[in-house]
Amino acid sequence: GQEDGVETPMALIKPMLRFFYLYSDIIELLMMAKRMDILRDSIHAHLEPFRASIASQLGVTEELVDYAIAIRTGVMLNILVQWIKTGKKQAPDDLAHELGGMFKKMVTLGQFM
Repeated sequence: GQEDGVETPMALIKPMLRFFYLYSDIIELLMMAKRMDILRDSIHAHLEPFRASIASQLGVTEELVDYAIAIRTGVMLNILVQWIKTGKKQAPDDLAHELGGMFKKMVTLGQFM
């Protein structure tokens, strides 16, 4: 479900953290090479076929879909990078839960998420 637009990105963060908890080597290589743009561009390319669906789900025009994708991708990648930089100390589900609580308190950001 979706609660003020917050639950959907958090629902995506939990499986992302679970996956990269085990398989972060490619992200670590991209981070060392300062090439996170490769991952960002890949995510964007995979979301491209779903532009109309994303626009409908978020209630935005297709012109604004790129911004919506950029916001979500930026948030997710920055969370992933920070988590990896700090040694993935939090369990994926614990971190997703803590971040979910933080996002719910961030009203202005939550409106865009």
